Amino acid sequence: MAIFLPCPDPRFPWEAAYHAAILETDNSRLADRIREAEEVITRRLRNLPKLQENEEERELAERVLRNLTVLRQERLMPPGRIA
Repeated sequence: MAIFLPCPDPRFPWEAAYHAAILETDNSRLADRIREAEEVITRRLRNLPKLQENEEERELAERVLRNLTVLRQERLMPPGRIA
């Protein structure tokens, strides 16, 4: 059973879903956690106004989406296969 540690002092609404994915230790649940985080982050990016004050969150969210792709490749893809 995975232990879920809450996101310490989240600045953005999607951080809890991201932390749930990166802290998941059970590979049978990891794909769902990654998918949930990607959905939350993507939805936030779609609804985030394109204002200068949101640029930090936008850049961080895009970086986090790339991190989730790497996590999926490293933990869920068979060796030698690229997504």
